[in-house]
Amino acid sequence: MKTGGGEMGRSRKRRSGGPLSDQELRRYGLFLTVPLIILVLAGVLLAAGLIRERGHGPKSEPETVDNLDSIGEEQDVVIEPDTKEYHYNFGGSILEKDAHHEINQLMEEYFRSVSSCDMDTFLNLFTSQDTSQEEQFRESFEKQRAYIEGYENISCYTADGLTEDAYVAYVSYDVRFSGVATPAPSLIAVYVEKCSDGQWRIFDGEPTPELSAYLDAVAANEDVVLLGKQIDDAKEAAMAADEDLKNRILFMENGPSHIEESEVSLEEAGAEEEAGAEQGQ
Repeated sequence: MKTGGGEMGRSRKRRSGGPLSDQELRRYGLFLTVPLIILVLAGVLLAAGLIRERGHGPKSEPETVDNLDSIGEEQDVVIEPDTKEYHYNFGGSILEKDAHHEINQLMEEYFRSVSSCDMDTFLNLFTSQDTSQEEQFRESFEKQRAYIEGYENISCYTADGLTEDAYVAYVSYDVRFSGVATPAPSLIAVYVEKCSDGQWRIFDGEPTPELSAYLDAVAANEDVVLLGKQIDDAKEAAMAADEDLKNRILFMENGPSHIEESEVSLEEAGAEEEAGAEQGQ
């Protein structure tokens, strides 16, 4: 079953100023998670996959997410009525950490191309090979240079994809903001496929119903939930330890209004303390 990314798509041009296609929105949505981070657990669980039984016999025990306890008894779930070819496993560990060099290399190139505004490399990292939004991406990347120095500590937690040459990858990384000492722990989820030219790319096509069901199912897996919680807890701890980081993230999450509201709250608190001191005299 094809998801649409196995073959390199033809570049599609569209009239400037027109509405973005679904594909462009999906790819742009992936990009937006980089400067904006994924700040809530719900955002962490946007996409993922579950181990598919491939009939190759027992597999060696993978390196799994640190500090995760064993998870319940295994149970098989079959997607119906479309197909009985794919089986899903909700039990046990499903994530392998940095187990596939080609996936790590792909995501390192992704972050490097965003940081350096290397559009040729960036656009080649997606299955569609669509160049119609090159200038829009270039402008966005140039803007983010003003407040993001780079990305570091990139790790890929992978689960088998729906087909043989595909993986779901949860990519953890740290965002290094300009003028902020503490980096921000972050996480994005991507679906990657091996294309006909042998290159691994990020899938940005229209998912089939089977693929959508496959990606949705993993949100219930404790391996993925705990990974998301670990990243979210690390982000909260970093914000608590560094006021500059906290303000930067709150600004990106809520906009300038939170700064104004904080200033008003401080002024009100100061006025109340002053009034209380006068009454006590």
